[in-house]
Amino acid sequence: MKCMFLKEAKYCSDFVTSSLEYNKFHLSLNIFNRSVIEIMTGNINAIQTNMDRVITLAKDYQESTNTVDSTSCSCLLIPSRTGDGDITFIEVENPELI
Repeated sequence: MKCMFLKEAKYCSDFVTSSLEYNKFHLSLNIFNRSVIEIMTGNINAIQTNMDRVITLAKDYQESTNTVDSTSCSCLLIPSRTGDGDITFIEVENPELI
């Protein structure tokens, strides 16, 4: 996504969503990342629409593993607005998904 290979990123996202092997954390991370892709392609409301589902899945996974840091990631692209209203993406290393 960072390199703007959005078609490839969507393909990977669809694969994760359609696979039963992935746990709730992987699904929540996938929904978050898919929302970032949607924002990059012009749907700026995607992250807010999906965030409740992301948080619910990640919290369910935390409870099932009984480990608070079980939903930490190596990095995330976090969308934010600049002072003039443009959307920018900040890469954050070792964040907690929730």
